[in-house]
Amino acid sequence: RLKYEQGDVVFYAAVLRACRALQAKDQELLRSIEKRRLGLLHQVQGSCATEVEITFEGLKYHFRVSRVSDDAFVFKICDTVIAAQVREQPDGSLLVSVDGSVRKISGSEEALGLRLRLQGVGTVLLPTIFDASELRSDFNGKVMRYLVPEGGIVKKDEAYVELEAMKMIMPLKARATGK
Repeated sequence: RLKYEQGDVVFYAAVLRACRALQAKDQELLRSIEKRRLGLLHQVQGSCATEVEITFEGLKYHFRVSRVSDDAFVFKICDTVIAAQVREQPDGSLLVSVDGSVRKISGSEEALGLRLRLQGVGTVLLPTIFDASELRSDFNGKVMRYLVPEGGIVKKDEAYVELEAMKMIMPLKARATGK
């Protein structure tokens, strides 16, 4: 069994997601500049800040993240402010320095959630939280027919839709009772 501090896992997951979100904003901004379609000033200003939500072990954490320089970030959660220096390594991992403590992290977003690798600790999976009102399947497929009318009540483990995948028809069952 892995030994980790819950707060560390949540913070490093927020670092990883925030860095990736801000990199995506940077790439979009560069594409806009290349196409000479630079938007309004407020769109450019938003490229240095993002919000990150992490759910871990039944609790949801909401971070506001600001990039103050190329490798310096400020993470705010409730009344707590954490300053971190983050440097990307050639292998794609991140070196995160907080109050003199340095940790190497990496991770990947998967269908099940964020697989976070913490050097010296191990790998932790932060599962994706699903909205019960969404239609979700473990496989790709085409909706063939709905088995319950719109607005109808579905009981737990009752089939409510049929999907076709690879010429097979498979029912999707409700994970909970609801409309």
